[in-house]
Amino acid sequence: MKVKTLAGVLIFLIVLNISVIGTIVYLHVTNGTPPVARLMDGNPGFTPPYVESIEQMENMTPGQRRQLFQLVESFREKVQPMHDEVQMIDKEMRDLLITSDQIPNKKVEELMRKKADLQFEIGKHVLDNLQRSKSFLTQEQQRMFIDRIMSAGPRSGMGSPPGTSVPGPGAVPGPGMMRGEFDNR
Repeated sequence: MKVKTLAGVLIFLIVLNISVIGTIVYLHVTNGTPPVARLMDGNPGFTPPYVESIEQMENMTPGQRRQLFQLVESFREKVQPMHDEVQMIDKEMRDLLITSDQIPNKKVEELMRKKADLQFEIGKHVLDNLQRSKSFLTQEQQRMFIDRIMSAGPRSGMGSPPGTSVPGPGAVPGPGMMRGEFDNR
């Protein structure tokens, strides 16, 4: 009877150790948030890509950080429909180029102009927001913010060589928005 009891206790302890190790590994893989906490929180835990970049900016007061987050969020809300329309234009151009036996130059040029106009409008919003940021950021903070914006690389889009950028949904304005991709060339 003692051997059976010891064997049962040993098996129980082995199962307990395996479950503890499994839990530790699981929490390590999921960044320490157990599923119950995610369900109770109601917040999916998504943080936009620019948040980390803004949080790394030094010498910012909590008020400046809050204003910068609000500025970027309002920018994203205003520009999102334009990004969506640019993507629709890209899709329409791609479909036209694939399905047509002869490329309809007039239609493609019209779509390219429409896309350039939208990108120009997005660029105007970028400049407007940079101007607004001047009211609450110091010159050094502005320099860091602009450097981070220009080094952010939104997703590639149609007509861009790999590694270059065309803003997509949720993208922070990148280098292309500051160096003339709006021109109708």
